[in-house]
Amino acid sequence: MSEVPFPRVYEEGPFGIIHGGAIGKVWRTGKKIEIDVEGLRVVAGLLENEAPKTCQAFLSVLPYEGELFHMRWSGDGFQTHHPRLEKMAEEHRLVMENFTVLAARGDILFWIRDRGLFFCYNYMYSKGITGEEPANLFAHVQPEYYPTLYEIGRKVYTQGKAKVTIRLLK
Repeated sequence: MSEVPFPRVYEEGPFGIIHGGAIGKVWRTGKKIEIDVEGLRVVAGLLENEAPKTCQAFLSVLPYEGELFHMRWSGDGFQTHHPRLEKMAEEHRLVMENFTVLAARGDILFWIRDRGLFFCYNYMYSKGITGEEPANLFAHVQPEYYPTLYEIGRKVYTQGKAKVTIRLLK
């Protein structure tokens, strides 16, 4: 029985299971974005090969400012919603691409249905009151920022809303 190669490219990473059962590996990313949550900063790379339409649409709303709040049903993550994200999805006619219901530490997703950005700081199973809710996986936080990402997640969990700014790094 021959082994089917996994279609995505990975690089070695310093943390355990990162995504899709790829032990010690993370996504290879393109353009970089900076996510600043009240002074806590992480850098993520866009998955331009896997989710080109979502990445292009997201770049159109940068710089982005909004509020974060913690997930309710899905696990260890936080989210942001804004009318600009709704307009972005409509203008770019976003559909499902590189979608998943299982997210791992560092994954950043865009939910087509709820028009929101979701940041996973541990592990998430994307579901709501109506069941599974797939989302487009379009960016991934660089592994060296995982501890800060976790700190942001716990801050949002314990303190409630937090302000977020996302910008493209040149």
